[in-house]
Amino acid sequence: MAQPVGSTPDRGRCPICLSPARLPEGCAPETLMRCPGCRHTFEARTMLPPVEASAVEPPQADEACGLSAAGWLTAGVLMATVVVGVTLYTQKLRGPEFLIAYGVVFVVLWIGSTIVRHAWRDLWSISVWAFLTFELIGGLRFVLAYQAGMRKFGFLMVMMVVGALFFFLRAKTDGGGYGFFGGCGMGCG
Repeated sequence: MAQPVGSTPDRGRCPICLSPARLPEGCAPETLMRCPGCRHTFEARTMLPPVEASAVEPPQADEACGLSAAGWLTAGVLMATVVVGVTLYTQKLRGPEFLIAYGVVFVVLWIGSTIVRHAWRDLWSISVWAFLTFELIGGLRFVLAYQAGMRKFGFLMVMMVVGALFFFLRAKTDGGGYGFFGGCGMGCG
């Protein structure tokens, strides 16, 4: 297959979602590639030529993170519902029991956000929403317990920091070029 004018053999686009792609040096045409955008696997020879720079349109403001305004509103309502529900449920729990419940909330949010990213769309904003939900639950517990006279929050703070690291590490794996650590690229499979 002949190279289109203006393209190089190491650059192209995914044949499914048209995300930019780069072939590592030495990849054979039969090499299986995985698109970081749509996670579709395809042979390197089926990669489409790159789009000329003048033909690329900047993303719209509401599409920058892959969610429409309705998507952001739905995510916000879902997050508020989870935060209020968990806070009301755990309000009467003593410290150690709350920490166990908070650990369960972390596991559910982290695994849930990972499943949603793999099954639906791999967007860093999904990990951010899960992170904000987790941190708001811990922050509300801190404020409410402090007002009630409690003063030992060491384990809660450690859980909040370690949980944040897990969510940010998951956000980092986004291949779409957006997010806290971003990055586009593909590799030989």
